[in-house]
Amino acid sequence: MLFRSPNWYGGKRPIDQIIFKVFNNGDALGQALKSGEIDFAQGLDLGVWESLQGDPNITTVSAQPAAFSEVSFNNGAALEDGKPIGDGNPLLKDKNIRQAINWAVDRQSIVDKVLGGQGQPGTTVIPPLYTQWHLDPANPYSYDPEKAKSILDAAGFTPGADGIRANAQGDRLSFRLLYRTDDPNSQKSVEFVKSYLADVGVEAQLKGVAEDALYDIVGQGNFDMFEWGWGVEPDPNYMLSTFTCGARSYEQDGSIYANLSDSFYCNPEYDKLFDEQSTETDFTKRQQIVKQMQQMLYDDAAYLITYYANSLEAYRNDRFTGWVSQPAQDGTLIYQWGSWSYYNVMPVGMSASGSAAPSASAASASPGASSAPATEPAATGGVSGLVVVLVAAAVLVLIVIVIIAMIRRRPSEDRE
Repeated sequence: MLFRSPNWYGGKRPIDQIIFKVFNNGDALGQALKSGEIDFAQGLDLGVWESLQGDPNITTVSAQPAAFSEVSFNNGAALEDGKPIGDGNPLLKDKNIRQAINWAVDRQSIVDKVLGGQGQPGTTVIPPLYTQWHLDPANPYSYDPEKAKSILDAAGFTPGADGIRANAQGDRLSFRLLYRTDDPNSQKSVEFVKSYLADVGVEAQLKGVAEDALYDIVGQGNFDMFEWGWGVEPDPNYMLSTFTCGARSYEQDGSIYANLSDSFYCNPEYDKLFDEQSTETDFTKRQQIVKQMQQMLYDDAAYLITYYANSLEAYRNDRFTGWVSQPAQDGTLIYQWGSWSYYNVMPVGMSASGSAAPSASAASASPGASSAPATEPAATGGVSGLVVVLVAAAVLVLIVIVIIAMIRRRPSEDRE
């Protein structure tokens, strides 16, 4: 719950109080929005989001994501000092196998069937939302199962009687693939991945675990592959840091603790580039280094990035207006870097000062939403005479729902 500060330098805003609620059931979330119990919903399931379309009092938004989902490989679990840990299958240390898996998976089909088309196939670790940093990689992994088979053939893995490939030493391409029971799309995604891998002679043994448990499992290095995702900040430094050697797990008082790395990728050349971009003050030069690092991760197949899933949101357009998109074109209205919507949202029919609003509303691609202003306008007055949700007499309340299925995490607030 958030309250308006009476001491804020920008003046009194139209909203006195914001209440956040968590729903663990997607259908209940959608019904709460329909009934007017809440005013805004974020993290909607596809079916629920689609069911809200056509309601004249509800506006649905499919926003560009500042996040990605991935299948992470155990590239060789170790502590930050290089001491091996965990029970990961050592075959995944071979980037040829990781590359073959990348060629084997049809990302577009996963976007269509899991996300209902509300997203785009994944490539590199900086999402396309960040146009100045995102890299469209050279030699992108397309869906090419024949190429995947040829790579595995060249690596000495041939299909056995059960269809699973093995080398001359009897090492089978059979891997554990963990998914999150907290997120239905996680299970759906890995089921498709399992099918695609089977087509090229690779076995994926699926197991569902809760996110809290998965965090610990990954930190200990006790996995082969797992499905999760990252929320990515506007500056690429933090995301890129998770692949440095020093971001691997660490030991303290005889116990092993997770750090930022979930792939245990470690490449001294990558670390050198990371240090260079961290101190580079020339934007163009830093941009080139950042993109070079993304290409390195992509070529080494530290991850299989499955998709960039749109953020499915909806709000009551008969209750509040002034929502601000970030970015202006198809951006999110609530999960933002900054507080644009919170500064600008107001009851329908009222201006920022609490008086009747002018007939023309803010320019918007959808009713009630507006693009981000150059500055956050100040306002005076208030609308304490209007009550949207009666929490106390003469208190205007905006109820916003955020489903904590946000792409994580590590620590949990970092994993979106």
